[in-house]
Amino acid sequence: MTTLGSASRAAIPALAKSLNEIGPDGWKWVFELDAGTASMGEDRAKKFAALAPADASGALLAVAPTADISSQPGKAPGGAGALTKLVSGGTIDIAAVTAAVADGRTFEKNHSAALTKSPYRERLIAAASLDQLYVMTEVLGLYTAEQFEWLLESPHATVEGLRSISASWGGVAVDLAITPANLKKLHTRFAGVGPAELFGTQTKDLYERALTNAPLRRWCTKGADPVQLLQLVTVRHDAVALMWRALVADGVKTDWVHQLGTGRDDAALRMLAVNCPDRAIGSWIKDHLLGDRIVTESASNTVIPIPEGALERNARRRLAEGIEHGESSREIGRRTSELTEADAARIRSNPDELSNVLLTIEEPWVSRALFKLQPTAADVLRYADVNAPGVVAYLRTRPATETVDALADPVIANRMFFRIGSPFTRVPALMEPGTLAAALLRNHDVLAWILRTTDARYALTLLGHASVAAAAGKAFTREALDLLPSTIELSPAEKAALERIAKHVKSTIVAERLRERGVLEDEDVEEDTEAAPSTVKAPTDENQLVESRQHLIDLVLQHGDLEGALGAVLAGDPDPFVVLAVCRARSEGALAFFTDENNTRLIEKLRKALKESPISVFPQVPYYVYLHSAPGRRWLFETEPAPILLQELTAPDAPISLLTRPLDKLDYGASAWVRALPTGTQLSAREQRSVRTVFDAVKTDQAARAMFGVRFGASAADSYTKAELVRLWGVLERLPPSHAAQAAVTGFYEFKHEGGAAGLYGDHAISLREGLLRKNDDDDAFDQGMQLTGEQVMAAYRIDQKQLDARVAQGHFELKETPEGPRYEVKPQSQKLLDSVVLHEVGHRVDDILGKHNELVYGLAGWREFGESDIPAFAQEFGGWDKVRPADQPRIVEAWQVWFNSTQGDATTGLDAFVGEAHPARSKDYKGVGIVGIARQNKPLNAYDVTPVAGKVPVAHHGYSKLYRVPVTTLHAAPSTYSMTAPAEFFAECYAEYYRAYDGTPKTEDKKGGHLAGWIKAWFDANIDKLAFNPSRK
Repeated sequence: MTTLGSASRAAIPALAKSLNEIGPDGWKWVFELDAGTASMGEDRAKKFAALAPADASGALLAVAPTADISSQPGKAPGGAGALTKLVSGGTIDIAAVTAAVADGRTFEKNHSAALTKSPYRERLIAAASLDQLYVMTEVLGLYTAEQFEWLLESPHATVEGLRSISASWGGVAVDLAITPANLKKLHTRFAGVGPAELFGTQTKDLYERALTNAPLRRWCTKGADPVQLLQLVTVRHDAVALMWRALVADGVKTDWVHQLGTGRDDAALRMLAVNCPDRAIGSWIKDHLLGDRIVTESASNTVIPIPEGALERNARRRLAEGIEHGESSREIGRRTSELTEADAARIRSNPDELSNVLLTIEEPWVSRALFKLQPTAADVLRYADVNAPGVVAYLRTRPATETVDALADPVIANRMFFRIGSPFTRVPALMEPGTLAAALLRNHDVLAWILRTTDARYALTLLGHASVAAAAGKAFTREALDLLPSTIELSPAEKAALERIAKHVKSTIVAERLRERGVLEDEDVEEDTEAAPSTVKAPTDENQLVESRQHLIDLVLQHGDLEGALGAVLAGDPDPFVVLAVCRARSEGALAFFTDENNTRLIEKLRKALKESPISVFPQVPYYVYLHSAPGRRWLFETEPAPILLQELTAPDAPISLLTRPLDKLDYGASAWVRALPTGTQLSAREQRSVRTVFDAVKTDQAARAMFGVRFGASAADSYTKAELVRLWGVLERLPPSHAAQAAVTGFYEFKHEGGAAGLYGDHAISLREGLLRKNDDDDAFDQGMQLTGEQVMAAYRIDQKQLDARVAQGHFELKETPEGPRYEVKPQSQKLLDSVVLHEVGHRVDDILGKHNELVYGLAGWREFGESDIPAFAQEFGGWDKVRPADQPRIVEAWQVWFNSTQGDATTGLDAFVGEAHPARSKDYKGVGIVGIARQNKPLNAYDVTPVAGKVPVAHHGYSKLYRVPVTTLHAAPSTYSMTAPAEFFAECYAEYYRAYDGTPKTEDKKGGHLAGWIKAWFDANIDKLAFNPSRK
């Protein structure tokens, strides 16, 4: 009924139509209405009535209240006694009576006062609806108590109707209405109804009146539950004791307190706890309901020095400590990446130190360590995992002579012979004829290694090169001969290569048999000085393997192209040796093969068959060709070091779209590549530029988030778009690498929050308010608007008059004439809110790294913090504590602790909301006691409304559970109002101002520090801006 009756006027036609479609049942609600429950106005009633059936229309008009009853048509009679005739009995025209009474011209002669007496009073009460009766009592000018009495006697009175009328009353009216007689009638008429039910939103006013209105107070307590009694007792914080005593005097037992619970808002419980005259009850509330855990440990104000390693940039020492302490290969890789060129040179020159790194490091960090340290090929092949992709990629960059030197060393050579199963793919320098020849001359065993691990045709082609044949021939022995198939069907070019080798073989028998491998006839064979063997050596298992492999190779190579040959060799369970031989023999078709989308399945089979990088298998094919297919990408990304690919695929001549297309989808191969890339400070300057090239080229938000994570070593929330990350990137790139990119900030997230904080820092991550990165809002530093004397400015900024005048000339200060004399005001400095928030939150992270107790805040700026157990020490800071009576000191401490732990004790509520002036914490008797004076300021102790006491500023931060004392000079030099909320916020705001005008380039180097006081800027210059690679990241 209420819903239909309160429908908007615009909705009534549609509602009426729906009700008519239902039929008579749709209008049943109309006949349940009476004047006390009808909630619609006259105009709504008429709108409904015009659209309703006749019977429903009449019922609506009969019960709907009018906007002004006294204005209804009615005939006001004249003459003495005429008014009383209108209420002589029977049907009474209430409208006419109201009009007559309201007519000032007939007021006296109609003797309206007679209507307040029997029998007319009773007749009016019986005839009028509750709303009409209320208007009648208003017109008759009845006092509130009498008016309420009439309403209670109405046969149409309901709790809802009375509550509707009383909603417009003020507290005084409620107080006057509740007389003992009216309360008696109320209890008789509506037994069990409490004040909250009858007066609704007026409950607070009602409870306040109960302090001095005993009948009302007793009614409030009758049937009240414990929560209602708590609300009654604490309706005024300065009268808790008075109300408590009154309730006890009224006979209310105090055991209701033990039935209370706690909730989100515990302010009322705290008021009762600290103000209750029964201290046993107060203690019970604190112990059993509030349960405040007062930290007994005193707050520390000790300055934590910045560790030496944080500034000296000794990444080499950090690396050595990591190896010594058994850090993971991943961590060793990270630390190796942070080495300077000088560090790398020192490690390279120290064999023990170099071997420690190379023996410890594993993929994916091998290539990072090798390219950073630049060891020789010999050192790499002696200590590192020779089969790691990073080793192969690195060896491609080393001088060929280093490979020759390595193979000349028996220890290194034997390690290579034992561990490397494919010399020309793992040691790419050997493919160069001069290098291969030199290696064979320095170590003849290289020949057997090659023949044992390489298919015969490919080996003979390389060994028979004009520049290599002589060296190969000199190394040929009977043992080497046994490693070749007994017969090979060679091409003319291959036969010529074989002949070139044979010419240089010392043994004529070996030379002859070598020629026989190629089925060469009619060739002159030199006289052999050695005796011919009496028997033929039986084939070994190795010989049989060589023969069978060569047979299969010859069979497969009957297919003239790479696609056909691979189709044959990859069927079933392929032998990698044979597959590699086929790839080499048909390598001229590789470019067409990898760019043909029809070969996707074959490429996937090839990837699975070979453990080699495609760059090693097909060295003539450009890197980007493999990006045409998903399996090609995966093969490339999984076998080539990610940093190498980053440089190759972002080269000026590389079609970057081939990289960004899979990145935009983050397919398997691209995802693996991104995960394998170094991040943050592990990237070189060149790599950072390459990462930005890729970031700019990608189109999807997910790809942009992935590259953002690579650049800064921090994840980005899934809600961030590329456009948003461009802005965040720009802010972070301005900062020293160690502040955000060196595993300092682990993630950037987003939170939904209307108003309040724009950013949050916690657990090494930064969260920004939703939409902040999209908006272009401004923010001001130095927003306090403080007008200071010259002496105050010079004291705060630690400058003299000449320096102050210079700052005025530079626009840092504005000099204003005021009635009190000249005053200086710091000029607000505007910047984008995004910049301000990100810099501020990174500042928190830097403060966290340094231990949160740095010299700037706790030393130079003079912040002192106090915990809940330190309130006496806090009081002593502001003077006069010794003047407080010993009995009152615990009560003052208790009041501060109770307030400080309240869910309402925040930036908007002071101690005055919990205790009155009768309490010693705010007593007038303690004039000159600083902590009492602070409480009597009736302020919440937040930075936005501070009043210095004894040259010091008191600040409370409930989120940190700390009280602070700050010198007023620090207040005057603070970079913002918010900076005075806590030590951590002071540092973070100073940090944001220091880098506010700096864009990360040398041209703005002189803008670091912004408008900070010189002593703050100097500390940042010497410490924070020089923060390097070694602070703990834990």
